[in-house]
Amino acid sequence: MSNFEKSKFISKLCIILEILIPCVAIFFILDVPLMLFKISLFNQQFLAVFWSLVLALTFITIPISKKCPKNDPKWYDFVLAMLALIVGLYAAIFYLY
Repeated sequence: MSNFEKSKFISKLCIILEILIPCVAIFFILDVPLMLFKISLFNQQFLAVFWSLVLALTFITIPISKKCPKNDPKWYDFVLAMLALIVGLYAAIFYLY
């Protein structure tokens, strides 16, 4: 993957995460699961999803040190972002168990 393709992929990924954060908030504020599926969500479930999205976006956009280039996250940034998403979604899905 060339640097141009990599930077395009990273920018698209960041845009997707930036769009998902307010969409999740609106989804929760309007209580869409209750209206559509008759399922009520707890505040903690929303916070787990919100936290995981914000943390994943942070890992991808902010470099680990000032010496690292800003537009070139390393492999461990993607691993940490995926772990943040997995842990947040796990906490939201299995909150009551």
